[in-house]
Amino acid sequence: MDEVGLGHRADARPKTLSGGEAQRASPAGALVREPDLLLLDEPFGALDALTRIKAQRLVGELRQRRGCAVLHVTHDARPADRPRWSAATPRWPT
Repeated sequence: MDEVGLGHRADARPKTLSGGEAQRASPAGALVREPDLLLLDEPFGALDALTRIKAQRLVGELRQRRGCAVLHVTHDARPADRPRWSAATPRWPT
């Protein structure tokens, strides 16, 4: 929890966390097991713009510190505009 800036809330019940705190706590829970791959499915969809940017930076920092790959599934193309992010867009037959 310290790694995601929530050390002071480590003993808090999940229902008492704000939306932004819950979004930051989610990857922390997944990282406890030290995975080689972190899967994120629409992790920032409910966040306001500023909190989304902070959360994206946090995931990037965690990726660098932990050395794990991140697969981020989203309908929002904006994260792909960031350096160090790659994007794949499916091409569906018409």
